[in-house]
Amino acid sequence: MRRISLIALALVLTASSGPAHAYPGDPDTSFNSGRAQTLDFKLFDFPEAVVVQKDHKVVVAGTASGASGTTFAIGRLTKGGAKDGSFSKDGRATVAIGPGAAASGLAYAANGDLFVAGQTWVHVAEDVYDTNLAVARLTKSGALRGSFGDGGTVVVPIPSGAISAERGISVIAQKDGKVVIGATVDAWLYPPDPAEVYVERNEIVVVRLDTAGQLDPTFGTGGIAMIAPHVGSLSLSSLLAGPGGSIIATATSDAPAIGGLVAMKLMADGALDPTFGAAGTARATFAQGLARMVGAGLDSKGRLVLVGYVPELGGMAFARFDAAGQLDATFAGDGTKYQVDTDNISPAAATVHSTGKIVVAGRAIACFGSFCGSAPAVRRYKPSGAIDKGFGIGGTARLDSAFSSPTAVTLDGVKPVAAGYAWFDFRSFDVDFIVQRLKG
Repeated sequence: MRRISLIALALVLTASSGPAHAYPGDPDTSFNSGRAQTLDFKLFDFPEAVVVQKDHKVVVAGTASGASGTTFAIGRLTKGGAKDGSFSKDGRATVAIGPGAAASGLAYAANGDLFVAGQTWVHVAEDVYDTNLAVARLTKSGALRGSFGDGGTVVVPIPSGAISAERGISVIAQKDGKVVIGATVDAWLYPPDPAEVYVERNEIVVVRLDTAGQLDPTFGTGGIAMIAPHVGSLSLSSLLAGPGGSIIATATSDAPAIGGLVAMKLMADGALDPTFGAAGTARATFAQGLARMVGAGLDSKGRLVLVGYVPELGGMAFARFDAAGQLDATFAGDGTKYQVDTDNISPAAATVHSTGKIVVAGRAIACFGSFCGSAPAVRRYKPSGAIDKGFGIGGTARLDSAFSSPTAVTLDGVKPVAAGYAWFDFRSFDVDFIVQRLKG
């Protein structure tokens, strides 16, 4: 029996890895001999997205910063966890867009191309920058796809009418070759006195580009759809590809009384689907506090699973909706479940398997009396929302000790693949990408 108490878990979190037997949650020894693999681009490299290709190669994307500037950074590893020499010669590619660019979204297209989405910025006034959405399209070899946009990159100014700050950027590649990018846009008023800058309005923007990188006029208004919250503000978490070319945007809402986990379904033309939830929006609230979105996914039955976290209490918040956007009463009685685990996890990212199992990456917390410590870890939950105690030790698997913290997680079949950052030198801020695959 692989069951331990809180104290035993704390011992596991501080012990070295290296399994004696192959159990779900153990390091996958077919990937870099069971160890994590690192990717070094510049001085400060921060990953935010990871995908697994059809050939089981792992791609991770984020931002690389150094003396030469700030760029998109994309790394690819082979199925065996080695740096892929067929991708930009050494498994690493950077893309410069404008005076600086930061990536946070990644998608794998049906033809093997990669879409990397983020933001670039332009100087407006002293210490003030306006930001625009940016997307790069890379071929299988890691080169920019020259037929897409301006030599492989596209910059999309957002018509906010004021200073905007794109954040929470996500991207999906549609089956027809079009690409969809989503972001949260905060529109700021900028009066003469910088001390008076404040948020004027908040919206989620969804953009669709055609195969050539041009704004798709059949979507939204000139290729851009804006979703304004009825009350409070929205913060985009992710985009999901829905049936029939539809798009599901998941977000956190801070609206009083109705805040929490939110999903909005857009039809193929960019309009909210009136048959989904209430006028295109589905919500899940929790009496324990404001749940913040961590991840989402669709199971094999087309049910939408939202994964959240209530930071004030340290509990996980799950919600499951049917295809019509109604809370699924077969999940925990009313479609929602709040769970505080004896041994907590502070989640950074989550994904959902087609079976409905939920995989969360973050830092597992264990305590000895009043002393608490944490370590990078992955936890798996059953489709019911209960901890899957057949995974790792008591449901939690520790990541390689080289991890500082995971930032993204995906699945290679049933095997969790976690990506994050490794801080090697605190004095010089030398931070690299790090990736590990676990047994499923």
